[in-house]
Amino acid sequence: MKNTIIFLFTVFAQMYFANAGNINVVNLTQETPLKILLTNESSEHTLSVESRSSSRPFKLKDAPASLAPTAKGLPNLEIPHSETHRIAVLFPTTDSAEWKLIPSEASDEAWSFRIINLTGEEVKYTHHGKPLEIGKDEETKIEVGKQKDIALTPSGGELTGYRFNEPCSVIAFLTKSQDKIIVTFISDL
Repeated sequence: MKNTIIFLFTVFAQMYFANAGNINVVNLTQETPLKILLTNESSEHTLSVESRSSSRPFKLKDAPASLAPTAKGLPNLEIPHSETHRIAVLFPTTDSAEWKLIPSEASDEAWSFRIINLTGEEVKYTHHGKPLEIGKDEETKIEVGKQKDIALTPSGGELTGYRFNEPCSVIAFLTKSQDKIIVTFISDL
């Protein structure tokens, strides 16, 4: 009997938690705080995300949802139902802003590092003195072993490093403002 109860509890827990994945909302615009209305078929919630930071992951209901910034001129994002964990990124463009929905790739490794170029052009940078480049709208992964490895220097810019020392997966988002490349580090949780 006890094993049956444990089995049923495990099945129900898997059904509940497997229905929908987490979403992490990242604000790379100058809008601060960015107020967003999150809606799905049965509820509405308001969240607030500071500039160049994230909401931290939260679980979506088992249904499609939408994100609607309250600031004028910012686009909405429709989020299809998925069981995978994702990141919704609002980033600046020449005219306004745009959303990009990307998969979360949180790793069990102590540290992992990927770079996502949202500048609309190829970007040259250095990582530990090694010259590299990342194409327009591309993503790259760099093998790292410690916190000091999570750093890069955009061409003509300054060395930018991840300031927290808890081992985790980290994404460096590259955006552009007035001909300057901006590097924003976000934990991929």
